[in-house]
Amino acid sequence: YAVFFLQDKTSYTTYVAHHLSDSLQTVRHRLASISPINHVDDEFPPTYCAHGTNDQVINYTETVAFVQVLRRHHIPCVLNLAVGLGH
Repeated sequence: YAVFFLQDKTSYTTYVAHHLSDSLQTVRHRLASISPINHVDDEFPPTYCAHGTNDQVINYTETVAFVQVLRRHHIPCVLNLAVGLGH
């Protein structure tokens, strides 16, 4: 589900916009449209998530947010936060 994280990464969206010759708004919309967090419903499969709390690339709170959405839909999920580990 890594695409979830890309929709808010400014450096990544800028890179994609440049190489696709699209506006940042178009790229953000495209990434959001394929992001799993925006497609969670009651049929979403059980999910295991692991994330290092010292990740300098993607903040672990984004995984926590994803798990919260899963739980709102009563999707069985496990969150394993690896304290002190990075990406």
